[in-house]
Amino acid sequence: MLLVSCNSGGPSSTPSSSSAVAAGAQDPASDPSLANEWIELMFIGQAHCSSELEPGDPWEGETGPYNPGCLYDNNPGTAWVEGAEGYGTGEYFIADLGYMLPGKTEVRNGYQKSESIWKKNSRVRKAKITLLAGYHLSGQVTEIAEGYTVRQIGNPAEVTLDDVMGLQEISLPLSMKTAFSERLILTMDFKTDFSERLESLKNEVTPMHLHWFLKFEIIEVYPGSDFDDTCISDILFRDLTIDPMSDDEVIKRVYDSGAQDMILFDTDQRTGMVLTDIKEIKEYKEKDEDVKMAVTLIDTSPDMEWVWIDIMSTAEGARAEEVPSLWHIRSMKRIGSDLLDSETDILGFTEADGRILLETSGGRIDLDKIRKAL
Repeated sequence: MLLVSCNSGGPSSTPSSSSAVAAGAQDPASDPSLANEWIELMFIGQAHCSSELEPGDPWEGETGPYNPGCLYDNNPGTAWVEGAEGYGTGEYFIADLGYMLPGKTEVRNGYQKSESIWKKNSRVRKAKITLLAGYHLSGQVTEIAEGYTVRQIGNPAEVTLDDVMGLQEISLPLSMKTAFSERLILTMDFKTDFSERLESLKNEVTPMHLHWFLKFEIIEVYPGSDFDDTCISDILFRDLTIDPMSDDEVIKRVYDSGAQDMILFDTDQRTGMVLTDIKEIKEYKEKDEDVKMAVTLIDTSPDMEWVWIDIMSTAEGARAEEVPSLWHIRSMKRIGSDLLDSETDILGFTEADGRILLETSGGRIDLDKIRKAL
């Protein structure tokens, strides 16, 4: 298994000439023969790169002015600047996407603090985009870094960026549907290849934490008028889609946020998944301004696949109202009135003859039939 690591952190200002490239392991995304190799990424903070100009000292908690964390602040006045000699061909950063993939990815190419600074420094002309996926295992940490064991998903794709200021869109190397499908194969391989380690973590609620990553590698540049440093101000990920849960992903617990605004759940592969956000439900969007709302977790089915949530509304001088709602946790969907009469009172869950049933004021409902209709 290969190991690569890099520092990350805070703000930046005008770059000067490049410093020496940081030493790193051979990169699987640049070598097709290594595409199926597991590699271990060590993240200090929320970003990872092959090099950076004027890096700080992570052991002292210091971040450099041009660290890869600058890519995610949506601020054209900061930038990640590679730290290799020359134009930085082959240098890269890796963005942690958590358990989601973006429907749209935008880049601010170059150091866009001002038009003058943008012209003086080099910009990316061509880049190689690679998707990686993998897991953080409980305990996979050092004094200053957190580790992720990952593998390439699909083949990389080369993109050409325009030499303009502002945001421009780039594409993922493969469709989201294909990526999610290939991730299921990766998960099976991970459980096989790291079975001994997972066995030692079997008492953990979430022994393995799913993460997606996007790697952006510099292939060609638009040379700057004064400096050969290649810069990128921002990368923005929009329209994020959650990687769907597979049938073998185990739901471990369901709980409220403590502020009665969200219902969350954990699985054996992810934590803090948002099942219900009060601001996203239709009752909240349609309410009057003086109405206050909250969500309350009432009951969870014996198989941890279903949950009963009450949506509560209150207003000054008015009687409090409760609307019961049924949610399927695995698909992260609320059951609509086409499958469950909105006038039906929910009384709880029961199990009989190996089936999970919903007790209601109108009788028992076989939840497997509702699941198949989703």
